[in-house]
Amino acid sequence: GAASPPLRLKVGKSISYATQSGSLPVLRWWCASGIAFPHEDTVAKLASTHGHVPILDFWRRLRGEKMLFDNQVLVGATKMGHADVLEWWKRSGLRVEYKTCDIEEALEDGVEGERGRAVRRWWARNGLNLGVGTSEWMRTKVLCS
Repeated sequence: GAASPPLRLKVGKSISYATQSGSLPVLRWWCASGIAFPHEDTVAKLASTHGHVPILDFWRRLRGEKMLFDNQVLVGATKMGHADVLEWWKRSGLRVEYKTCDIEEALEDGVEGERGRAVRRWWARNGLNLGVGTSEWMRTKVLCS
Protein backbone atom coordinates (compact mmCIF):
# COMPACT_ATOMS: atom_id res chain seq x y z
CA GLY A 1 0.00 0.00 0.00
CA ALA A 2 0.84 3.65 -0.23
CA ALA A 3 3.08 5.08 2.46
CA SER A 4 1.14 7.14 4.95
CA PRO A 5 2.22 10.76 5.38
CA PRO A 6 4.56 11.43 8.32
CA LEU A 7 2.88 12.10 11.63
CA ARG A 8 3.08 15.77 12.64
CA LEU A 9 3.64 16.39 16.30
CA LYS A 10 1.36 19.07 17.73
CA VAL A 11 3.78 20.18 20.40
CA GLY A 12 1.98 23.37 21.47
CA LYS A 13 -1.25 21.57 22.34
CA SER A 14 0.59 18.73 24.11
CA ILE A 15 2.53 21.20 26.25
CA SER A 16 -0.68 23.10 27.07
CA TYR A 17 -2.62 19.97 28.06
CA ALA A 18 0.28 18.61 30.13
CA THR A 19 0.62 21.94 31.94
CA GLN A 20 -3.14 22.30 32.57
CA SER A 21 -3.37 18.81 34.03
CA GLY A 22 -0.16 19.18 36.03
CA SER A 23 1.64 16.37 34.22
CA LEU A 24 5.28 17.08 35.00
CA PRO A 25 6.63 13.87 33.35
CA VAL A 26 5.08 14.87 30.00
CA LEU A 27 6.48 18.39 30.24
CA ARG A 28 9.91 16.98 31.16
CA TRP A 29 9.79 14.62 28.18
CA TRP A 30 8.97 17.40 25.71
CA CYS A 31 11.70 19.64 27.09
CA ALA A 32 14.26 16.82 26.99
CA SER A 33 13.26 15.93 23.41
CA GLY A 34 14.84 19.10 22.06
CA ILE A 35 11.80 19.72 19.87
CA ALA A 36 11.12 23.46 19.75
CA PHE A 37 7.63 24.62 20.65
CA PRO A 38 5.77 27.92 20.36
CA HIS A 39 4.00 29.95 23.03
CA GLU A 40 6.37 29.30 25.93
CA ASP A 41 4.62 32.04 27.88
CA THR A 42 1.49 29.88 28.14
CA VAL A 43 3.29 27.38 30.40
CA ALA A 44 3.61 29.87 33.27
CA LYS A 45 0.09 31.20 32.69
CA LEU A 46 -1.59 27.77 32.61
CA ALA A 47 0.44 26.38 35.52
CA SER A 48 -0.49 29.45 37.59
CA THR A 49 -4.18 29.39 36.70
CA HIS A 50 -4.47 25.66 37.43
CA GLY A 51 -2.40 25.79 40.63
CA HIS A 52 0.58 23.63 39.60
CA VAL A 53 3.52 24.86 41.69
CA PRO A 54 5.74 21.84 40.78
CA ILE A 55 5.47 22.83 37.10
CA LEU A 56 6.39 26.42 37.97
CA ASP A 57 9.41 25.09 39.92
CA PHE A 58 10.49 22.92 36.98
CA TRP A 59 10.01 25.72 34.46
CA ARG A 60 11.93 28.22 36.60
CA ARG A 61 14.88 25.79 36.94
CA LEU A 62 14.81 25.14 33.20
CA ARG A 63 14.45 28.73 31.99
CA GLY A 64 15.93 30.76 34.85
CA GLU A 65 15.79 34.50 34.26
CA LYS A 66 14.58 33.86 30.69
CA MET A 67 11.26 32.45 31.91
CA LEU A 68 8.48 34.06 29.86
CA PHE A 69 5.28 35.27 31.53
CA ASP A 70 3.04 38.29 31.90
CA ASN A 71 0.68 39.71 34.53
CA GLN A 72 -1.87 36.99 33.73
CA VAL A 73 0.05 34.61 36.01
CA LEU A 74 -1.21 36.61 39.01
CA VAL A 75 -4.66 37.26 37.54
CA GLY A 76 -5.30 33.56 36.80
CA ALA A 77 -4.03 32.36 40.18
CA THR A 78 -6.13 35.01 41.95
CA LYS A 79 -9.28 34.18 40.01
CA MET A 80 -8.92 30.43 40.60
CA GLY A 81 -8.01 30.76 44.29
CA HIS A 82 -4.38 29.59 44.27
CA ALA A 83 -2.71 31.53 47.10
CA ASP A 84 0.23 29.08 47.01
CA VAL A 85 0.91 30.11 43.40
CA LEU A 86 0.79 33.81 44.35
CA GLU A 87 3.32 33.09 47.09
CA TRP A 88 5.50 31.18 44.61
CA TRP A 89 5.61 34.21 42.28
CA LYS A 90 6.38 36.51 45.18
CA ARG A 91 9.37 34.35 46.19
CA SER A 92 10.50 33.63 42.60
CA GLY A 93 12.82 36.62 42.42
CA LEU A 94 11.32 37.47 39.01
CA ARG A 95 9.87 40.88 38.19
CA VAL A 96 6.11 40.26 38.17
CA GLU A 97 3.92 43.23 37.31
CA TYR A 98 0.23 43.74 38.05
CA LYS A 99 -2.43 46.43 38.12
CA THR A 100 -4.79 46.82 41.08
CA CYS A 101 -7.74 47.00 38.65
CA ASP A 102 -6.90 43.56 37.15
CA ILE A 103 -6.50 41.94 40.57
CA GLU A 104 -9.70 43.51 41.89
CA GLU A 105 -11.58 42.19 38.85
CA ALA A 106 -10.07 38.71 39.34
CA LEU A 107 -11.15 38.74 43.00
CA GLU A 108 -14.69 39.78 42.02
CA ASP A 109 -14.97 37.12 39.29
CA GLY A 110 -13.03 34.48 41.21
CA VAL A 111 -13.80 31.38 43.21
CA GLU A 112 -15.65 31.66 46.49
CA GLY A 113 -15.31 29.70 49.70
CA GLU A 114 -12.04 29.02 51.47
CA ARG A 115 -9.85 29.35 48.37
CA GLY A 116 -11.40 32.71 47.54
CA ARG A 117 -10.86 33.92 51.10
CA ALA A 118 -7.26 32.64 51.05
CA VAL A 119 -6.32 34.73 47.99
CA ARG A 120 -8.05 37.80 49.46
CA ARG A 121 -6.03 37.37 52.67
CA TRP A 122 -2.84 36.85 50.64
CA TRP A 123 -3.37 40.07 48.68
CA ALA A 124 -4.27 42.00 51.84
CA ARG A 125 -1.00 40.84 53.43
CA ASN A 126 0.94 41.72 50.28
CA GLY A 127 -0.04 45.33 49.89
CA LEU A 128 -3.10 45.30 47.63
CA ASN A 129 -5.09 48.40 48.48
CA LEU A 130 -8.53 48.32 46.86
CA GLY A 131 -9.68 51.72 48.09
CA VAL A 132 -7.47 53.77 45.75
CA GLY A 133 -8.17 56.50 43.20
CA THR A 134 -8.39 55.80 39.47
CA SER A 135 -4.80 56.74 38.56
CA GLU A 136 -3.40 54.47 41.29
CA TRP A 137 -5.89 51.73 40.35
CA MET A 138 -4.58 51.67 36.74
CA ARG A 139 -0.87 52.02 37.59
CA THR A 140 1.46 49.08 36.97
CA LYS A 141 3.01 47.77 40.19
CA VAL A 142 5.65 45.13 40.86
CA LEU A 143 5.16 42.19 43.21
CA CYS A 144 8.11 42.19 45.62
CA SER A 145 9.47 39.42 47.80
